[in-house]
Amino acid sequence: MFSQQRLLSWVTVALLAVTLPLLSSCSLLVQGKQPVTITASEKDAEIRADGVYLGQGQATAHLSKGESHTITATKGNRTACAAINYSISTTGILDVVGGCLLLLPAVGLASDGAWKLDATHIYLKMP
Repeated sequence: MFSQQRLLSWVTVALLAVTLPLLSSCSLLVQGKQPVTITASEKDAEIRADGVYLGQGQATAHLSKGESHTITATKGNRTACAAINYSISTTGILDVVGGCLLLLPAVGLASDGAWKLDATHIYLKMP
């Protein structure tokens, strides 16, 4: 039979094996969406992010940080467009460094929390 101390050691190892990947991957704990404010030069222009209608004139969208987005403003037959790209965030860099040392933090790079959008305010000038 296991002694109490040996049983405690096994429980500790099992808990660490389950929680270490989650706790060491900082990006898993960061929110995956980022607010972006979009303003059109025409107050009654329809604003869309990735084809989804957001409002007229000015709107705020909560966009996924791990992918690029297309922003448009349309009024009649006139359209203004902008693209928002993404890059690695500070949290993502920490996961890369931790991944080189422990391998487990690299799991966080698969989440949107490891990235940031390159713009948080977009101004669309109508042609």
